[in-house]
Order: sequence, then structure tokens, then C-alpha cells
Amino acid sequence: MMGRAGKTKTSGRSRKLWWTLASIVGLALVIYGVAAVSSPKESADKPPKLTPADRSADFYTQALIAADSNETTRALELLAKSLALNPDNTSAKTLLDRVKQAAKEPTPTPAPKPGVDPFLSAVSDLRLLLPKTVPGYVLGTVISQGGDAVVSGEPAPGSPDVRTVSRVLLAVHDRGTPAAAAAFITSVSKKTYPNAASSVEIDGVMAYAGTDGGRLVSVSFVRGRYAFEAVVTSRSGDPAGLVDIAAGIARAFPDSF
Repeated sequence: MMGRAGKTKTSGRSRKLWWTLASIVGLALVIYGVAAVSSPKESADKPPKLTPADRSADFYTQALIAADSNETTRALELLAKSLALNPDNTSAKTLLDRVKQAAKEPTPTPAPKPGVDPFLSAVSDLRLLLPKTVPGYVLGTVISQGGDAVVSGEPAPGSPDVRTVSRVLLAVHDRGTPAAAAAFITSVSKKTYPNAASSVEIDGVMAYAGTDGGRLVSVSFVRGRYAFEAVVTSRSGDPAGLVDIAAGIARAFPDSF
């Protein structure tokens, strides 16, 4: 009898213990559910709001990348935004001074030997034969591989060409000999841009101008072993009317190196 009574008491305590645990768990779930409903989800879903100093630092980082890519105009625009948000950003101030100074310094070029055409010789870096700047345009990063180097760009904000031009491409091709460079113009430029063909002068050199019949106009010419191209994309309409713009861009290629 005592054994059964002891078991009965033990079973009663067990049931009480389980009910107590169930009540605690249930209460915890209720509290958790209330907290989940009452706590705003925005704190988990939305990133913390950036302070002006944080945004200034972000613009500075973008400007640093642009400056390293020789995108001077974009770097200056980003630095202006950075300092407007945080005038005490010393890193942005230092970079601004550096970019402005680099823009003032002319690119040193070795003087050609008298009576010798420098374009008959191989250049140490083909990127030297691409324009550093084009008036009224913002240039991107130069891509150079093997005997070819190209850089693309677009009209700068406020430039009159914004209304008619969407993109430009400048390229230089090292073909080893003047004959091979001339063959490039004949076999590539004239066949790719056969429409509205004409001739224009680029700093004393006669160049070929033509369109693809769509939206592209090209001006190409030869100096020594190198073939040069300036390709302009029309924003709309016949690109033949953009020959003068393409020729002006082609005149940005260096005449010596």
C-alpha cells in the first residue's frame, strides 16, 4: 500500500512539474510573439541611415578610384560632393590638391630626333599614343592589349555635343610598318564604314571619313606604323553630319611622342 501511495504522490508531483514547465514555455512563447509583433521590422530590413560624414567618405573612395583611372573630371566632381558633405574631410582635401596639380602638369614627351619620324619606331607603351583628354568629353579607362589600345568616352555635362553624340571611341593600332598601317585603313576602316566616304585633314595628315549607314561615323588615318581611329556614335539620326565632330576628336591624338 505504501508503495502505491508513494507512486501516486510521485505521479502527482510529475504532473505538476510538467504543467509548470508547459506554463513557462507557453508564457515564453506568448512573450516572444508579443515582442515579435511589437518590435519594428524596419530595424532588421533597412540599413542604418548614413551620416553626412559616411556619405562624404563614400564619395572620396569613388573619387580615389576615378583618379587612379585618370578620370580627372569625374574625380573632381566626386571630391566636390565629398567636401560639400564634410568640409573637414582631410583625405578628400589632399586628393583634391593632388588631382588639380596633376591636371596642370604637362605630360613629358621626348623630343624626336631631327629628320626621323618617331611614328616609325615602336613605342614603349601604346597608351602614350591615345589622347589624355578630349575637350568637351569625359574619357574612361584605357584598355591596351598587344598591338591595340582603346579608350571610350562620352560628352561632358553641359557640352554642346550632348545633344547629338552618345559615345566616342578612340583607338590606336600598331601594325609594324607604314604599309601594314595603310592596309588596315583599306581593309578595315573603309569596309566597316563605306557610306558617305570623304577625306578630312588631321594635323597635316589626310584621313578617311565614313559611316556604317546606321549610327556610327569614323575618321581614321595613318602615322608611320600606326593606324588611328576616332569613332562617334550618333544619338539619333544620320551620323554623316557628325564628321566634323569626329575629326575634331581625332585631332586630340598626339602628333609626337
